Amino acid sequence: MICYNGAAVRFESGGEFESFPLECGIVDEMYDFIVSRQAECFVTFEIDDQLYCDRPLSREQLQLWGLPEHAPMPGVVPRHALQKRLVSKMLLRNERNIFSELQAVFGNRVHAIVTDRDALIQIMNKTTSKEAAVQRVLERTGGTMERVMAFGDDWNDYGLFAACGYPIALENSLEELKGLAWRVTASNNKDGVAEVLEQVNAVKRDSSVAG
Repeated sequence: MICYNGAAVRFESGGEFESFPLECGIVDEMYDFIVSRQAECFVTFEIDDQLYCDRPLSREQLQLWGLPEHAPMPGVVPRHALQKRLVSKMLLRNERNIFSELQAVFGNRVHAIVTDRDALIQIMNKTTSKEAAVQRVLERTGGTMERVMAFGDDWNDYGLFAACGYPIALENSLEELKGLAWRVTASNNKDGVAEVLEQVNAVKRDSSVAG
């Protein structure tokens, strides 16, 4: 299982877990940079498979992240505690295009992308990406990227789409992803992923019967 845009990989066989967190020093630097530019900006952190924030959030603020109303409220992690935690990913809203400033200062030290129609900034370890994580899994299993089927709809899927053999874009995807796609399927709201998987399974069943 691949999490946090490739910052963590859990292998089913043996239960091994690989993590590629942000360096503690860079987390501190980026956090201080962000609040110095936008003191009102709240920053969230993925830590140990849990969501934390630098301050308490209201339900209304939580919905800005696209999380459902019943989602658990993030824990609060104070600034001084960040040095003791392994942060898989930092997230913040792209208010007043702060992404451009972050890229100019930290772009050569982290992997930062902006998703959700330029609204959400996601910051990971420099070596982290979905395609790199998939490649690590393939090295364990003996598979090849040419046989990988991937589904996606946003910029964090672009590298994997360019690398894999069967990139499937959802109908609500960015046009740039559709341009790379082997096929475009229905959106998540219309079960586009399930539609393709059912068709793949049907082909496998037919091949098995024919064989």
